[in-house]
Amino acid sequence: MITEDELQSFRTVADDLADSVYEKLQSEGSERLHSNEIVTLIRTRADEERTAGRPDGLFARFVDETFTVPGWVDFGLIEEGQKFYTRLLGIGGVVLTCASLVMSYGASNGAQVLIKTGRFTNDVIERIAETTQFVVSLMDKDGLRPGQRGHLTTLQIRLLHSAVRRHLRNMPGTDWERHGTPINQEDLAGTFCVFCPVVVLGVEKLGVTVSQREKEGYFMLWRYVGYLIGIRDRLLPKTYADAVELAFVIRAHQWDATPHSAHLVRHLLDAVSRRFRWFGGTPGYLRAVTRYLIDDADVDPAETNPRSLRYSFANSLELPPTPLLHKLTLGMLFLRCKTLSLMHEWVPFAASLSSRLGLLQLKLV
Repeated sequence: MITEDELQSFRTVADDLADSVYEKLQSEGSERLHSNEIVTLIRTRADEERTAGRPDGLFARFVDETFTVPGWVDFGLIEEGQKFYTRLLGIGGVVLTCASLVMSYGASNGAQVLIKTGRFTNDVIERIAETTQFVVSLMDKDGLRPGQRGHLTTLQIRLLHSAVRRHLRNMPGTDWERHGTPINQEDLAGTFCVFCPVVVLGVEKLGVTVSQREKEGYFMLWRYVGYLIGIRDRLLPKTYADAVELAFVIRAHQWDATPHSAHLVRHLLDAVSRRFRWFGGTPGYLRAVTRYLIDDADVDPAETNPRSLRYSFANSLELPPTPLLHKLTLGMLFLRCKTLSLMHEWVPFAASLSSRLGLLQLKLV
């Protein structure tokens, strides 16, 4: 098991290969540096290096790493993970918003990147839309095969991380020595966790039955995404159980909610409520869902240690107690999830139909 001391050491480690590729293109003044064609440009430069007898050149190494599929990748299993997520019919999006994003706001060191770039407040709906489109690209069948949309989008995000690191390192006013390198390895691993085990645990808590095969497939999908986005092998879990363990260790190491964190959560839930009324209706309802997802049932309001299972993350984010009305609507959400699971188990073709409808729903958001 990885220790908190190891995690701390990874806060100074970024992504040397991608950063070097970006710096090289930046120094050459490439016009396609900030376009969707950046991966095509890198592949062209890699071909030029190989033609010149430099198969170990910078661009060739990046292409070799990201276009050579590791032996552990199982695309059949990944397809099972894609079907699992899409047949949730939006429930996965509820968990991503009310648990995954909210928990990332409480990681005060890693959250500095979004605070400094304004993505927490100024562009929250645009950020959600971009995240949704990223998820859509991953959920298309074969979308993660080399050269396909999900694969290319993941690499574009990896290079965008390099651009953000370069920008923030030159921005005055932030103590990066204290907070760690922008978008460092622990932050990348934490992002993997909120997209993978946090989602599975969240939908299970809402009443969805998740088979071991579905867990393994969904984990395989995100493990490959984590590899493509540059997470070091030591921080990339080998099994779903390892991923759950990593999530809890990172949470213990990183959680440090501040009044600013609480403000950001309120802003997020208010914005989602206004923009996507079909999603949940009111900010109060979304806060109720959030409190239910991020806290255990037996939390102790007096507990101050985030490492304790009785610690209330909801209280640290200043989420109000859930009133009776929202408890009832939360019960309706649980009933919906249970009914969906039973339909998938007992009604012929229901799971397949839900998967198709879910993918369509994602594309229409």
